[in-house]
Amino acid sequence: MTDTETQTWGYTDRGEKVEIVQQLDDGQWLVRRYFEEGDETYLSDELVIVSRKPTTKPPESVYAADISKELERLDELRKDCLTARKEKTELAHVVRDMKQVAKTAPKNVQAVVAGIDAFLNNKITHLVELDYGPPKMRPLEEALKADGDVDRGNRRLVSLFGRTEGDLQWRLHRYSDGSGGNGVEIIPCPSRDVALKVVEDMFTRHKAVCEKKPCMYSRKWVERMKEYGIAVPRDYLAALVKYERSRALIAADALEEKLQAARKKLDYLDVELKEA
Repeated sequence: MTDTETQTWGYTDRGEKVEIVQQLDDGQWLVRRYFEEGDETYLSDELVIVSRKPTTKPPESVYAADISKELERLDELRKDCLTARKEKTELAHVVRDMKQVAKTAPKNVQAVVAGIDAFLNNKITHLVELDYGPPKMRPLEEALKADGDVDRGNRRLVSLFGRTEGDLQWRLHRYSDGSGGNGVEIIPCPSRDVALKVVEDMFTRHKAVCEKKPCMYSRKWVERMKEYGIAVPRDYLAALVKYERSRALIAADALEEKLQAARKKLDYLDVELKEA
């Protein structure tokens, strides 16, 4: 223990007036409380340990400025909460109305309504992006992060894109205001496993179409499936290798023709050079 400084009394964080006995080695303080009865003031015999050194002024005056700032911040948070609750109520009404419509609507609309409900309740964790070539799976926060310095700090806009025939698509735009094109089609998923299953099912459909006749994106599909740990059938890979080899032979033949033509021109130029 160490001796107290010249200050012999003060106020605790709870506003209790105390006598300072001494400071402990661990930085805490040993104090005794004052009690008032009528005009008399008494000092308790009980020793109490407090974590902070008692202040010479009541805590409400010591922390008045901080308390005022926190009260202002609390007031702002309350306003934000009221606004958020109002928006959530409005969106909940939209969801309720859409659920009513969805009872007789196509399955696509029912899935979209379920997606809206999942977004409102923070149940979406991953997005599957459907651009040219194989689908891309990304965590929600990563996918929503704006690219570059133009829109830094904002989230990319997620919208519902509707067609005249009634189909609805989730789309992820490049910027938070929806600019930068129509965006890329996405499939919201409640977990990585669900997103992985979506990608795997799409690969199965792609394989059924391109297994016998691979396309220009087949190699990218194989690379993406390996990246996600999805097994690539040997028959599909063999067909792809055969396809790529045939295209390489065609390209080689074309290059050979160009090489032969270039050699003939060189021979002609050599003869012309000797006759000059």
